[in-house]
Amino acid sequence: MRSRPRQWPDGRRIVVANEGEPSSYGEIDSVDPKGSISIIDVAPFEAARLQDGTAVGVTAATIGFTAFNVSGARHGQLPAGIRLNGPDASVAQDLEPEYVAIASDSRTAWVTLQEANAIAILDLERRRVTAIKSLGSKRHSVPGNGLDPSDENGFSVGTWPVRWLYMPDAVAVAAIGGRRYLVTANEGDARD
Repeated sequence: MRSRPRQWPDGRRIVVANEGEPSSYGEIDSVDPKGSISIIDVAPFEAARLQDGTAVGVTAATIGFTAFNVSGARHGQLPAGIRLNGPDASVAQDLEPEYVAIASDSRTAWVTLQEANAIAILDLERRRVTAIKSLGSKRHSVPGNGLDPSDENGFSVGTWPVRWLYMPDAVAVAAIGGRRYLVTANEGDARD
């Protein structure tokens, strides 16, 4: 059986990654909003009435990361290796959600936190971040993990004494052989 990554499988919700990217760094008038994830229930739109231009009966929830701040109740749940380096930023400001992938049963979502080199796992029913996972690094000094660092024409993969961070941007989920896999586009991006 062939599987394809699917988003919004049951059609009941829209999940939005609110990146909260800073307007600048170190500038006097810089604004650095907190990243968050919004869940909008779509089903009520069908029955919603418009009153003064506002949809009645439509619900939305926004899940933030303030509980992971240094003084927050979940700070101890941040994994080792998570990349937090925004100048004068809280954890909630440093975690900048990029993209969302949703499981085919519509119960779990995975949200890339590109600059932090991590992925947040979201329980859609409970509207809660269940975990944040650091993606670690890849060693290019190991056979089979080679890379071609040259910008010259041609292709020459070799081992090099460097490590690289995944720092995923887009993400999709695929079911293959009865297992779920996350497929990420590892763009890499600096926060500062």
